[in-house]
Amino acid sequence: MDNFLALVKKRRSIRAYREKTIPEEIIDYILEAGRLAPSSENLQPWKFYVVRNKSTIFKLSKAAPLKLNRYLKFIASADTIIVLVAEKKPVHWIAKLIGKDYHELDVMIAGEHMVLAATDKNIGSCWIGWFSEKKVKRILNLNPAQKPIAMIALGYPQEEKEEVKNRLSKNKVVVFIGDKND
Repeated sequence: MDNFLALVKKRRSIRAYREKTIPEEIIDYILEAGRLAPSSENLQPWKFYVVRNKSTIFKLSKAAPLKLNRYLKFIASADTIIVLVAEKKPVHWIAKLIGKDYHELDVMIAGEHMVLAATDKNIGSCWIGWFSEKKVKRILNLNPAQKPIAMIALGYPQEEKEEVKNRLSKNKVVVFIGDKND
């Protein structure tokens, strides 16, 4: 099987982590994968806030909307949290006129690169998009032009998860329009 597809099939959302520190070189590898992601007009509208301080990680675990912190409780056990932050660039304001938030899409692509890089190094990750933007902005002291898009919890998994994912079949998600000779 192709190495890349094997990596994609191996990636899981991990919500239970061992108390083991991820080496700096692995964190750097994960961040480099995000940094190299493509972006609209190559503007790279992101900042990656790397949180390794347990006190700040705990605060982020309490950043759920509507005081439903039980849904984020698991991230308190993560070794590292990367908060993906979008920074609007001038062209993105124009793109908004046609209904596209490219800066947010760009950040999400960078985040996907990171979770795959983490998987490549046997680091568990969980993409978190359900949080209070206001709370995260306050915790990280972000400026008004910055928008937290997602958090990625990282750590060594407490247990290995099976590789089989429950996914829709290709014929349910792929639609071919005509053929290449049209």
